[in-house]
Amino acid sequence: MTIVSAPRIEHHRDPIGIGESRPRLSWRLSGAPDGWRQERYAVTVVREDGEERVEVTSATQVLVPWPGRALGSRERVRVHVAAQGVDGSWSDRSPETWLETGLLHAEDWSAQPVGLDLDEDPESDARRATLVRRSFRIDGTIARARLYATAHGLYEAEINGIRVGSDTLSPGWTVYRERLRYYTYDVTDLLVDGENALGAWLGDGWYRGRLGWRGGHRNVFGGDLSFLGQLEIVYADGRRETVATDGSWKAALSPILRSGIYDGEDYDARQEIPGWTTASFDEGGWLPVAVRTRDPRTLVAPTAPPVRVTQEVAPIAVLTSPGGARILDFGQNLVGRVRIRVAGPRGATVTLRTAEVLQEGEIYTRPLRSARSSDAYTLDGRPASEEWEPRFTFHGFRYVEVSGWPGDLDADAAAGALRRGRCPTRRAAACPVQASAPGRRSAGRTACRFRPPRRRVRRHRSAAPSGAPRPRPAGRAAPA
Repeated sequence: MTIVSAPRIEHHRDPIGIGESRPRLSWRLSGAPDGWRQERYAVTVVREDGEERVEVTSATQVLVPWPGRALGSRERVRVHVAAQGVDGSWSDRSPETWLETGLLHAEDWSAQPVGLDLDEDPESDARRATLVRRSFRIDGTIARARLYATAHGLYEAEINGIRVGSDTLSPGWTVYRERLRYYTYDVTDLLVDGENALGAWLGDGWYRGRLGWRGGHRNVFGGDLSFLGQLEIVYADGRRETVATDGSWKAALSPILRSGIYDGEDYDARQEIPGWTTASFDEGGWLPVAVRTRDPRTLVAPTAPPVRVTQEVAPIAVLTSPGGARILDFGQNLVGRVRIRVAGPRGATVTLRTAEVLQEGEIYTRPLRSARSSDAYTLDGRPASEEWEPRFTFHGFRYVEVSGWPGDLDADAAAGALRRGRCPTRRAAACPVQASAPGRRSAGRTACRFRPPRRRVRRHRSAAPSGAPRPRPAGRAAPA
């Protein structure tokens, strides 16, 4: 019996918030008898206002044209496929695939980029990361809710203290003036009746962080850190409500003291703001946001999966260098970030320096040129252990030099207190670990296209730091 797989929508793994109004379809056949070939297919599209069925004489099964009417913004439909063989027999209808479009037109957007207005040196690599938030009220039973989000810089969103999505380093690297990817999240289950809160972490990333050769350039695409988010709520009784970034939002400094693609991230847990994305939080000390501009015609839905973690790797050895430094060996050269679980006195700082190779038993950082490629965590001194990993950076490395560890590094490494996330790369972004704070859950699903990591170390005569647009080690990628 011929079986037709559930149709795939373009190249999307999870077709929510897609940007195509007429997406192409693909499917596979299995279980067909010998000699059976598709001669004709039928596509059924189930919409809110009825069902459309279109039959086409064709043996094509890959990226076939969309049948019938184009989809509108926010439209959610089901798609089935059936195939007819040259012998005239029809297969059963395939399993359904749900798909949902995003915001397809500029007029669908009401959100504006917002962020904290700081008086800081625009050429500094140590500019502070920031937070933005807003409270709002839900009044009634929710049918569905979607958050459409992007940023000038990098962002991670939270609703009611829960991480939204599992993507990281979003919206990625692109030609920001001409096109800025936004992502769509199903946040229905994160909202509660009554008071709610939405917030976002912001970091430099490729938008305003250091890029390029011989010391690089800052603010290549802009000098602001801004979040652009549009939460759309549909109630069971048909009412619609939008919570969008505008002048009513508030902002503050985050505990991320600095972050950069080349230099890494410094985090001071003593400056954390507990509960800042919960509805009960008192934002009295927060500042009004500055409202920036963005042409909504440049906002585009992604055509490929976002970056996310795909694997966790434990160190295979803890080494002591001839100079007495303690070094973790993860056994392979790949792209990721180190997550630590540590207990110690308030104000103690753990520093993690990364490298791809050793030279005479020490980490060899000369190929990094001017890139610091280090992360630092300053402890809050909690009675229980503290868990942390960087949010807005990534490294290509095998070895990590650990300094300032307040305990037995050998025993803690063996117990899993230091781990590295691994992710292969896709064009236009490297694939680091998803940042996740202790006790924080994630909502949403993402995927990443696989490609084997490079193992060979390349050396170059250029003065570019690691990550510059040149032949790249361990997953560094060229801009989209």
